[in-house]
Amino acid sequence: MKISKTIFVAVCLVVLSQLVWSQQAVRRDAARGIPGYLDPKTGTFTTKAQPQAEEANPSSSAYYYGTFKINLTATLTTAVPSGGAVTCSSDVDEYGDPDGSYSEKAAAVATHVSGAKWTCDMVIPYIWWLGGAATDALAVSYSMGIYEAFTVGSTSTIVTVRQSSFDAPAIVGVPAAGTTTTLSYGVDL
Repeated sequence: MKISKTIFVAVCLVVLSQLVWSQQAVRRDAARGIPGYLDPKTGTFTTKAQPQAEEANPSSSAYYYGTFKINLTATLTTAVPSGGAVTCSSDVDEYGDPDGSYSEKAAAVATHVSGAKWTCDMVIPYIWWLGGAATDALAVSYSMGIYEAFTVGSTSTIVTVRQSSFDAPAIVGVPAAGTTTTLSYGVDL
């Protein structure tokens, strides 16, 4: 029993020493040398130019954050089937900024108000890193649809009864940070 414990301890020490030696070798090699090349004809050593680190976030850029509330009021000319649903979705796309573009999306189930009137409210929070917020453009698109579900045996299928998509006129300029922007649109479906 004593010999097996001794062998076990020895094996553990060998394994651990390998781990320690490999860590030392990586650290030692990483700090060695100066990047460059030696010209064998002239014996001149030329250092490799170090790339200038780009500033990740230019100083003119800032975070813009807030919330878009998209409110759709619909008048349905198409009947909603029994057991059917009316849904809506919206996209807010920011484009034209030197730091990149962004796209935010939301979807919801519409609420029946009365008769043919339905409402659908969506909340789209955003946080964007922008360098040209005053001149950037926002594209808002929204859609509304009527859907019906069918079940045959063990298979369920959702069928689109009717759907319409719309593009709102572009908005120039991103709202100030911390702003809640409410956009309301009417839909005939």
